[in-house]
Amino acid sequence: MADVFISYSKAHVDLTRGLASDLEGKGLSVWWDTDLLAGESFRQRIVEELKDCRAVIVIWTRESVASDYVLSEAERARKGGKLIQVRSDDVAPDDLPPPFDTGHVALLGDRKSIYGALAKLGLLDPGSVALSSDPSPLFPQRKPSALAALSEHKPMVIAAATLVVVALLAGFALLKKPDAPTPGYKTASQKAEGATKVVGEFFDALNSGFSDSSLFDSELRLGRRGNMTKVEAVTTLRQFQSQYSKVKCRPGGDAPTLKTPELSRSDLRVKVDVDCDFADKKGKSTSTSFPIEIEAAPDPQNAKGYLITGMWHSDKMILWQPRARD
Repeated sequence: MADVFISYSKAHVDLTRGLASDLEGKGLSVWWDTDLLAGESFRQRIVEELKDCRAVIVIWTRESVASDYVLSEAERARKGGKLIQVRSDDVAPDDLPPPFDTGHVALLGDRKSIYGALAKLGLLDPGSVALSSDPSPLFPQRKPSALAALSEHKPMVIAAATLVVVALLAGFALLKKPDAPTPGYKTASQKAEGATKVVGEFFDALNSGFSDSSLFDSELRLGRRGNMTKVEAVTTLRQFQSQYSKVKCRPGGDAPTLKTPELSRSDLRVKVDVDCDFADKKGKSTSTSFPIEIEAAPDPQNAKGYLITGMWHSDKMILWQPRARD
């Protein structure tokens, strides 16, 4: 079960990816483009995710306004009392279909309002975000001049100034304290060392049929398949392995290269070429090569360890298959 379900149109995958990444950075699990496991019903999976999630963020764009899937998902979320609406810059509130045009709709870039709405639903700590996600008044009252406000509330201003000074002094005291050590690698050479370790562990897991799932984070993303729990992701990878009687993969081509992570919670991303030999159930052998990119985050239980948080690879989709979404 994911904390947040994002309803969107595939024409705006980048917008959705950016929002999902920011939410993951807040420690939330997100379901927005997860593929189905073998034998699952697409409609049934959507219904289950909508039912089990704690919040549904609908991204209204020119395309999603006309999408039957998005309208259906938004209506289920509205009835469930967990709908959060956001819109792209080119969509006005009046462009939304009824009854969604009667509620407040923040701009997609207004993360403050989104976090505030999630806090109201209990998904984020109210103390860490602004809770106000209500629209501004149509006719806001004129604010008094600064001089008039000072004259009218002079005692309160003095008291507030005193509190500010005390807070600043406390802040300076905190700044003097050294930061607590964080897990993971810091320098370029340390990241390269960590990347090599992650790649080696991945190949060991791949060749063993992913019998060991300890190198994966509790949630990870399989490319365009989207976010999955560890159980779902490992099940998907094992289903790939079950097609063959033998799988032997190894690094090939150029040496692994470090790239900028896509997921906000990831500490490193490494690209490596993969050479694989497969033997099917009838003993027929085939070989193929493809690049794969792996993202990993520091393991909180191991100061120099990593957990895989995401994997991407070429359009050959050797390890898993994408699914279409309107």
